[in-house]
Amino acid sequence: GELLPQEGEEATRFYLIRGGRVRLEIYTPERGLIVIQTLSEGDVLGWSWLAPPYRWSLDAQAIELTRAIVRSGS
Repeated sequence: GELLPQEGEEATRFYLIRGGRVRLEIYTPERGLIVIQTLSEGDVLGWSWLAPPYRWSLDAQAIELTRAIVRSGS
């Protein structure tokens, strides 16, 4: 249940998911929580650090024990 990046935070890192599952989600007042995608082993999370405005545009939540390699984008 841990949140990795949260919407609006500065995007300074990316993650290579080595195991587990991470749910990408956004919240809208009209529809509530919307799940965009679920990532798993071999997926990359964090393309936001590549392009301005360098902010996370969604939340990422671990939905089971997840292991990842985290790298700074700077």
